[in-house]
Amino acid sequence: HETEGVDDAKSGKNVIRRLLYLHKPEIPILLLGCTAAAANGAILPVFGMLLSSAINTFYEPPQQLRKDSVFWAEMYVMLGVISIFVIPLQYALFNMAGGKLIERIRAVSFSRVVYQEIGWFDDPLNSSGAIGSRLSGDAASVKSIAGDVLSLIVQSISTAVVGIVIAMISNWKLACIVLSFLPCVIAQSYAQTRLMRGFGADAKEMYEQASTIATDAIGNIRTVASFCAEEKIIENYRKKCEGPVRQGVRQGAISGVGYGFSFALLFCFYAISFYVGARFVHNGTAEVGQVFRVRTEQLVDSNN
Repeated sequence: HETEGVDDAKSGKNVIRRLLYLHKPEIPILLLGCTAAAANGAILPVFGMLLSSAINTFYEPPQQLRKDSVFWAEMYVMLGVISIFVIPLQYALFNMAGGKLIERIRAVSFSRVVYQEIGWFDDPLNSSGAIGSRLSGDAASVKSIAGDVLSLIVQSISTAVVGIVIAMISNWKLACIVLSFLPCVIAQSYAQTRLMRGFGADAKEMYEQASTIATDAIGNIRTVASFCAEEKIIENYRKKCEGPVRQGVRQGAISGVGYGFSFALLFCFYAISFYVGARFVHNGTAEVGQVFRVRTEQLVDSNN
């Protein structure tokens, strides 16, 4: 088992290395996309800071309230203008790089298929339907891994880092207490991901088999009709499609329990942070505005 684990790790590293090599011509585009994703990730924590600061202005005298409310309103407008440019730029750059990657992968994959020996096509896994499904689906999956996932990772890291920095600057003691809950949230999310792993791959294989049956039946429809095998073909196709449905029910049940438990943990953490923040305000360790700011950043990071 240890040898298999080492082999899987090496295989994963080789896949990542090959993806980076295939994506090499788009590295400048990806760097610009990562910059836009980092800026997009910083928008939510900054919005939380603006929101907590705006709420704090309601406790000020009338003259100061009017002055500060105009200032924070202008900050909201500025943040909105930045979002108008940053978010479309992020998606445009990553989609541009992903589209070029899909084109390159499909061309390479099809060239490898064409040069295979005749016996390779006798395998049912290498039928015309399965090959077509892989050419259309696998390239898009690789694009989502190399482009969409990278965009999401950069954006999430930016959100977490900026949120933590703002919370630490506001009140580092309360921020440290709130951050101590994050390992529990991460552990729960990891456990849920482990439970969900493998379902998508099995369903994809079953749908490929169903696609192969449909493609072969349509391509040889005269033979099917001459043997009156329509009902048998339909029954085989239906059986191949029933497997993913059962897996979907199981996946939905596990996801529902996992997400429910996740939200229960989050609300418990919110309750504890509210209580600790109230104690800090009561003892004079923190101000109301600081508690609001740390709590807002906690909401942003936990939902991230």
